[in-house]
Amino acid sequence: MTALSLLACAVCGAGQDNTEWAYLAMTGVVSLSPLAMIGGVAFWLYRASKARDAELASGAAPAKDPS
Repeated sequence: MTALSLLACAVCGAGQDNTEWAYLAMTGVVSLSPLAMIGGVAFWLYRASKARDAELASGAAPAKDPS
């Protein structure tokens, strides 16, 4: 292998100094993104459920879905 191909190696990370933090940071971002998205949807469903329960408890007619 030539030195030029080693600088372009994205897997080994040996091309440049002080790049380990970028690999670790992106591993965390890629790993936590799906969990954050699932958590956001679960939180949205929870809030929608609580709003619907409060609406039904107040005796008001539930809002009609426009679709």
